[in-house]
Amino acid sequence: MASIEAAKAALSVVEVVGGSVRLRPLGSRWLGRCPFHEDRGRPNLVVFPATQTWACFACGAQGDVLDFLGRVHGRSISEVLQSIAAGDTAMPPPVRRTVAGNVPRVDAGFRAWMRTLPLAPAHAAQLRARGFSPEALRRYRTHRPGPAPDAVAGAPGFFQTPSGAWWAQGPAGLLIPILDPDGRVAGAQIRMEGPGARYRWLSSGGLPSGAASGSPCHVARGEGATLWITEGPLKADLARDRLGVTVLGLAGVSTWRQAWRLAVALQPRLVVIAFDQDPDPATRAVVRAQADALSQACRSSELPVARASWNGLAKGLDDALRAGAAIRVDGQGYASAENGVAQKRDLARG
Repeated sequence: MASIEAAKAALSVVEVVGGSVRLRPLGSRWLGRCPFHEDRGRPNLVVFPATQTWACFACGAQGDVLDFLGRVHGRSISEVLQSIAAGDTAMPPPVRRTVAGNVPRVDAGFRAWMRTLPLAPAHAAQLRARGFSPEALRRYRTHRPGPAPDAVAGAPGFFQTPSGAWWAQGPAGLLIPILDPDGRVAGAQIRMEGPGARYRWLSSGGLPSGAASGSPCHVARGEGATLWITEGPLKADLARDRLGVTVLGLAGVSTWRQAWRLAVALQPRLVVIAFDQDPDPATRAVVRAQADALSQACRSSELPVARASWNGLAKGLDDALRAGAAIRVDGQGYASAENGVAQKRDLARG
């Protein structure tokens, strides 16, 4: 069997990744679409020849040339090394990537997985610190990679090993269910552990019997005829809990089209855009541009739209609600949260 270092030295990461992904040069790097999730819009996979590494800046997948071969072909590193030692550098064709489409099956799979998981005390403490009630903590779990029940078949984030057993992949961290308008689990995000924690979609596109997440928009269903849109499923959950309204949680402001399509389907009396108020001017300008695009799309679909803002140093809608700040909606008044209880719900709900 070839050694790991020898195998890395013998393979070009550009040639290996380029065997499965169409790449184009971008300065000293190469750019392509990630095979491990539904990579729409701007390609997110970047290959770095200088370091013989690659990374997807959307789903968080990354590694070296051996990691790529293992993931794209559904093999362990030892199996990759055995293939290289046998002179089989091409290996079998990559597994065809699929996106989860059977919603009831996906929902059943995720719920079966969540029944096997606890919520770690550290994650419960983090959620309480963000303002979630003890009852709200029941929604979340602590994800861990490892063996999974057969019922997870078809859900993103799970794949079959050569023995036919099901396995959960992804990093350990807080599991956040992503719900569709009917309350079904359509996917999951993982809030990774450690300083500067990032969010990653639970996805198994490209792995045996796996499915890509498709990056769905989270729907935190509430009451009333007003629909709020913010960034992130956790923010959406907290805002729904505090204001009582339906709140959509986008994975990022650039995915606003998902929220717009849901708004068209739900036909609310008013759409309220509540994106982050970032202190950095450059970031704030980008967010404002995306909010402008969403506003224009809503108006073109004859949906009344307004912007939410708040006083103080709070960055996100959840921060503002937790701090008891007044939430202003385009001159129509305020929806405020005092001691965790939403006030002026007639404004918030429409």
